[in-house]
This record gives sequence, C-alpha cells and structure tokens, in this order.
Amino acid sequence: PIIAGTIETELVDELLKVEGVVFLTLNGELHITLENAISVHHVDTVWEDYGYTGEGISIAIIDTGIDPLHVGLNDMDDDPLTDDPKVVAFYDALDDSGDDGSGETDPYDDQGHGSHCAGIAAGTGAVDEGPMSDGATPYRGVAPDAWLVGVKVLDSGGSGSFEEVMRGMEWTIDNKIKYNIRAASMSLGGAWLFELTQEQEERVTQLANEMVAAGISLTVSYTHLRAHETDSYL
Repeated sequence: PIIAGTIETELVDELLKVEGVVFLTLNGELHITLENAISVHHVDTVWEDYGYTGEGISIAIIDTGIDPLHVGLNDMDDDPLTDDPKVVAFYDALDDSGDDGSGETDPYDDQGHGSHCAGIAAGTGAVDEGPMSDGATPYRGVAPDAWLVGVKVLDSGGSGSFEEVMRGMEWTIDNKIKYNIRAASMSLGGAWLFELTQEQEERVTQLANEMVAAGISLTVSYTHLRAHETDSYL
C-alpha cells in the first residue's frame, strides 16, 4: 500500500484529498555506515559448539552490491578450479538499472561497502596475494558456508532513496523461496535535520516486519545523525 512518485508542490494539498491517501512524506536519502568487527560476538563458539556455519542457506546483502571477483567472495571453497560461486543471485533496484527482477543480473559493486558487509556475513576468509597475505589471520564471515544474494539499493556514492531500498526489500521477500534466502543484512542510515518522522520509520518498518514474517532473519544497522551532533544512533 505504498506508492512512490513525483508531484508538483502546488498539488500536494489536492493529493491529500484523494480517497485512500493516508499521508505523504518526502523521499529522503539513506547512506552507508558500518564500523563493527565480528570478533566480539564469539562467532567461533557457534561454529564449534553448535555447527552453524550458514551451510545450505542464502544471505541477502541489501547494500551497494557485491564484488563477485573478491578473493573471499568469489567461490565457496577458495579453489579457483571449481565452479561453485558464492554469489548465486543479484538484483539491481536502482531506478535507472532496468533490471528484470530475475536475479540473474551479473553482480557488481561500484562502491565497496556491500562487499565489505558481504564479507562480514559470509566471507570465506581467503586473503589475496600481497603484503597482507603473509602470515595474516583469515577474516572469515559469520556464516562462511552460506551463499550470497546481492540486492543493490545504493549507488556508487553510497546513497539511495527510501523507494529504492524498499524495492530491494520487497524483491528479497518475493524471491525468498527461489534462492532460499533465510537472512538479510541492511547496513545503512541517513542524516536528517530532525529525528525521523513516524511516517518515515513506518514505511521501512512495515516491509521489515513482512520480511521477518516471511521467515527472513533481518539484521539492520540503521543509523541517523541529528543536526549539530556527532553521535550516531544504532
């Protein structure tokens, strides 16, 4: 029951009179923000004591995309001779992408943040050749045996609109069974002059609730900054 569009300012009052219109709100921007490390969560205990490594499921990364050539994200067993891609589906929700919604679009990440989050979620821990590879500790993701589904909702500058983010969330719900999406990550936020209005929060919350109801475990790092303040709210 949500419609996004453009309208002349002088017609806003008339639109409010249309039957079925409950409220209007601006299509604000959302931005990337993530500074966490997974080691503090004792994930290794879950692997060793319970055997949960993400095997058999897919995790949707709703972000800037995923780089399918990254050494920690390119295949499941870190063997370039095997054909077992980790990124099994990709959807580009940006307005000008022309994506057909099949999930078969070639994955990409023109910003990098989505690949960063994909590594935290399901990176194999492989380290590429170079100065960091000699004696480096592998940086494995929380669920290193899971597949990845890229859902691009933020552009090369790391920005996207409410409409595009919600389009990506909706696609994730619609394709949950097709790609066995059991978890999703959204690490984004925005800066507003005031706190988010109830209407703005409700739009994203409604789809978030639908994702959970569909059986998708949704993790959201949702940060916004108030004017004249440097503290972020997580």
